[in-house]
Amino acid sequence: MEQLNPCPSGVAGCTATLHERMMQIRRGTRGLEVPRAYWRCSSECQDPLTGGPLEVVDASLAARNEELVRLGWWNRFGEELPVPLPPGRRPGKTREQRVTILLTDNEVADLDRLRGQRSRSEFIRETMLGPRAR
Repeated sequence: MEQLNPCPSGVAGCTATLHERMMQIRRGTRGLEVPRAYWRCSSECQDPLTGGPLEVVDASLAARNEELVRLGWWNRFGEELPVPLPPGRRPGKTREQRVTILLTDNEVADLDRLRGQRSRSEFIRETMLGPRAR
């Protein structure tokens, strides 16, 4: 494994090593599995979220990872890697029936607090019908 010294987070006694893990790239119904390289610091550097070793991708590794994805997609599908699209409604499922509900100001505030980044209709649909409503 390649070694990076000093480590990306600047801890003096740490040495980061190069690792790989497989990742999936999806575009619509097609997918590709490719290796993704990353630096893993020794135990001196901890990830503040997980408490485990810090894992980082620097600019050169990110460029290398992107190139591997691009080449892998070309080799598998014979075309350029399509741009990623935001998740959305599945094709063929049009919603035409409208249901109107009236809420108080407090109910709307509670709804907005609970729904997070989802739209009001998406949150209500998932709450009432479950995950199958997507």
